[in-house]
Amino acid sequence: MANCCDSLHDVLCAFSGVTSTHDENELARQFQDVANGIFFGGCFQINGIRRLYPIEIEFYYHEENPDGLKDPVMYHTSDRTKNENLSYYPLGSLHFHVSGMDVTFENEEKKYRASFLIREYQVADLVDGIWIPRKETNKNRPTYIYEDMLMGIPVFGGINIQWVTEHKTPGGYKTESRVNVAAYNKDENGRYLKDKNGNYIKEEIKDISKEEFKQLPEEEKKKYFFYSGKMFKRCTRLWNYRKIE
Repeated sequence: MANCCDSLHDVLCAFSGVTSTHDENELARQFQDVANGIFFGGCFQINGIRRLYPIEIEFYYHEENPDGLKDPVMYHTSDRTKNENLSYYPLGSLHFHVSGMDVTFENEEKKYRASFLIREYQVADLVDGIWIPRKETNKNRPTYIYEDMLMGIPVFGGINIQWVTEHKTPGGYKTESRVNVAAYNKDENGRYLKDKNGNYIKEEIKDISKEEFKQLPEEEKKKYFFYSGKMFKRCTRLWNYRKIE
């Protein structure tokens, strides 16, 4: 079992997936190990002058085998890209996309994709030899990581992004469902359904108006979310991890 005293490389290497069991409780335990390593084991450092400390992350896990555990929302899968020969990223690769930046830990031998999205983070700059945190953390806009990580970093001499091990006192975190991630329709055997174009189908709620939604009890409201003018049922997987400060 990995712990927060291991390097992030060791933590990701220890992740083994659940291709043989599809046990989501075991998968959550492995995610906990990774979350500990991220929150309490170091930070990202850029050219030795800037650091990013993750505060909130979201996990994604998808097995490529037909009967494997699926995560329909995940970007880097053969289902999503319509590419059966989609290559596997090397351990610890960065995957930039329209929702932000993932750090990947895929496994070609076991045929699974795994990654974590950095949803919120603290930035610190090196000033006169001292790491000075900026006053505000980045909240709810994970795409800001593009500029917070690279803005103002000169290209002459190269850009170096690395994970720096920096052991901290272990603390806590809370888990909840991922932000704006919908549930997807399944058949009677529990397999995800696809439309005629081969895309997984989100569970859209069409029989509740916005006014009716406002009248629902607060706990009931948490089961849904609005996106682009449509209401969807929320995915119940508790794969969002937030550090408790």
